[in-house]
Amino acid sequence: MAYQKFTASGTFFLKDGPGYIRNISCPNAGTSSTFVFNDVTPTGTVALIGGTTPFPISVGVALNAPVYFPHGIQVVLGGTVGEFDLDFY
Repeated sequence: MAYQKFTASGTFFLKDGPGYIRNISCPNAGTSSTFVFNDVTPTGTVALIGGTTPFPISVGVALNAPVYFPHGIQVVLGGTVGEFDLDFY
């Protein structure tokens, strides 16, 4: 299990290989902040959450069930990120 805290926008590669995004939380949403979760395949990326329309980050954002990624996980954050937390394994 790993925990990652984000406080700035950018593209972050977090894990190579299969796993699950177990939980997300946002104690401080920032301004116009968005996220996209991608599975990093050998030939590129496949959107898991967000896709071509990034998902807005708001206080209280949560997952209803774990999200599986078969190859690796990439997080793309946009806008001014206050704090966005990710629990994955």
